[in-house]
Amino acid sequence: FNVALNITQFAMFIHSPLSTSVYLEVALKFSGEHGMILELDNSRGNSRSLRGMDVSWISRFREEDERLFFGCCHGGNDAGNVPLNLSSIRMIETAMNYKQVIQMITSFDNVLSDNTKDIDIPE
Repeated sequence: FNVALNITQFAMFIHSPLSTSVYLEVALKFSGEHGMILELDNSRGNSRSLRGMDVSWISRFREEDERLFFGCCHGGNDAGNVPLNLSSIRMIETAMNYKQVIQMITSFDNVLSDNTKDIDIPE
């Protein structure tokens, strides 16, 4: 994002197409000097069932190695929605990376929620 956003939760639901890249350098190009980069993780919890589609083969900019995610909204009360987990927030202007903070808060939330199978212990 080329502006800093107010992030209110660590598991985000996608309700529209979301374009991402696997390369930090590509995200830096789009973030601008006052923006932020959200690093997402779909390798744990319910997020494992959410898959991004590799669209680099049809992209005009193949070096971006773009992945496209689509939100799913089927069933009542958002049943079937799968969250993407936020693993890091990088603030470009201050060069702050909040990865360890997010890991600790997520682990604490998992303990409180009795969801201990998804705890990642930072090294």
